[in-house]
Amino acid sequence: MGKTYVAILAGGRGERLWPKSRVVCPKQNLRIIGKRSIVEDAVRRAKRIASGNVFIVTNKESIGNAPRDVRRMGKRRLIVEPFGRNTAPAIGLAALLAHREDRDAVLVAMPSDHIVLDNKRFYRSIGIAVKEARDRRAIITMGIKPDSPRSSYGYIGVVDKVYKIPADSSYKVLRFVEKPTVGKAKAMLKSNRFLWNSGIFVFKTSVLLDALRIHVPRLYRGLNSLPDIREKRIFDKRLNTLYKNIEGDSLDYALMERYSNTRVVPSDFGWSDVGSFDSLYAILPKDKRGNAVLGSCATIDTENCLIYSTEKTMTGAIGLNNLAIVISEDAVLVCDRRRTEDVKLLVKRLKGNIEHQKFL
Repeated sequence: MGKTYVAILAGGRGERLWPKSRVVCPKQNLRIIGKRSIVEDAVRRAKRIASGNVFIVTNKESIGNAPRDVRRMGKRRLIVEPFGRNTAPAIGLAALLAHREDRDAVLVAMPSDHIVLDNKRFYRSIGIAVKEARDRRAIITMGIKPDSPRSSYGYIGVVDKVYKIPADSSYKVLRFVEKPTVGKAKAMLKSNRFLWNSGIFVFKTSVLLDALRIHVPRLYRGLNSLPDIREKRIFDKRLNTLYKNIEGDSLDYALMERYSNTRVVPSDFGWSDVGSFDSLYAILPKDKRGNAVLGSCATIDTENCLIYSTEKTMTGAIGLNNLAIVISEDAVLVCDRRRTEDVKLLVKRLKGNIEHQKFL
């Protein structure tokens, strides 16, 4: 039986969490729950699953600001992309390197910037997925039990109705649905045949690479042309050339929507992609008036708000309802909590103004 590896994908920007998530401190570096950053928690979970067989895939823009746990990874374990190219190249690269070490390896690919509240359930579900990946030679994804019809998440549709979550096995995937309307999401949840797409994948490296050979041949050929990672200078030069000549697609789009043998493990381990301040609000504890508070804050007649301050800045709120109020050292965000997805549009506007780019 081959070894289990983990690849942590740590190249994201988290623009919807501005002004907390910045170029110098992206979302995965934030300390939201507890004393460790999101990526440090991810590294701990990965080491529990795979011991020393953990890769971190990041890029040149992110590596300089990464926590010590990330920077301390050995040269063969820290994969630095020349620039971000989405998840298909990143996961394919990690699969290739794990496969070169162990031809019978199983790889767990997971984002660095997601929160898991119940580690015990997480390890159990990952264990089931690893077994299913070995036994069925399928690409397994982790599906999350939905608690509301969110239009900001992708969904995984299955052939059979799902009644038990967490499940003890995997289900055949019927289709992937990307960010449906709220109305459509309500109908999908009512059918008991849809789960949230967590972006966590589990597969035998041989299966993933063979699937890339068939469905994404250009990426496959480019990956196979790379030399041994120990030849660092040549490896980095070839990788740079490869990334300039491939499409920057997600694994979902490039492969999962085309590949026939995909399965999902229905799971419930307190997962959140923390993709917006409303997603963050959903997982935080609330006071008796429905407010979720991080940092120093005092409120009067304020309800259902997210107030994300700092320890050094006292934030006061009076007579407010359903807002996200986010304070950083040099920027403040105030918005309707139902429109926190639009923070990315605000960031785009900042990028277009030379005077405002210093706040990115």
